[in-house]
Amino acid sequence: MELLNEYRVLMNNIQKQTATEETIEEFIKKAEKEFQKELNTCLSFNHPVEACYYDYYISKEAYTRVPVNMGYLYRTLGTMYAKENKLRKSETSYNRAYRWNPVDLDTIYCLIENNKNDNDLEKVLKLTQKAYDFCCTRADLAHYYRNLGFYYLESYEPQLARALYEYSQCFYETQQAASELAYIAKALQEEDVKLSIEEMQSALQERGIPLQANATTVSITYQVGKACLQSGDAESANDCFLMVYDMTGDEEVKSLLVK
Repeated sequence: MELLNEYRVLMNNIQKQTATEETIEEFIKKAEKEFQKELNTCLSFNHPVEACYYDYYISKEAYTRVPVNMGYLYRTLGTMYAKENKLRKSETSYNRAYRWNPVDLDTIYCLIENNKNDNDLEKVLKLTQKAYDFCCTRADLAHYYRNLGFYYLESYEPQLARALYEYSQCFYETQQAASELAYIAKALQEEDVKLSIEEMQSALQERGIPLQANATTVSITYQVGKACLQSGDAESANDCFLMVYDMTGDEEVKSLLVK
């Protein structure tokens, strides 16, 4: 009970941006010591749907879901370190966040950015491919294509990178993708003429890159939403239905949103 009370105070301070690295580090040490008593692997998730992603994509072995969001705390600490240019400590924190929650897209994104900075392209690709299965919004799917665009641009395949950045804009427009496309056009000394959808998709299909979100992930998210609705967890249900509607535009899913 004391640990959970401290956790609530810490989370409140993080939200107010008054928490320090030292207070987060101190709490994490205390929490890890407490959770070491568990016999099963300990995990933490941000949302009920992540537990289902984990069960389907990662492992069906028994685990203990702890009442403290350790992945979030480690990721927060990693971001604080990164802002102070403590890059190795940042990387360690992100890796520990990933251990606690290997389906958290935000943590995976942080690790990808670290590996971009280290110019470790193979790790960028591996993590990006892992992230794909957990993309259930148009913004996240666009992020997936941008990260692939980075990989192929750095791997000296600018035409494929161009197709990926343009395709990402079809799902969610960003200035980052627009800037990369302008850079590619200048580097190739070509006019910035938009590819057709068919040209983009053909380029991706030739390399085995998926053209849309994983249908299984969308289905899992929908089913979790229904289960949350039946159990009375309207907030989590809404989160799931919003993700599915954002990805599919299905009016039947939209009708399930709790007003």
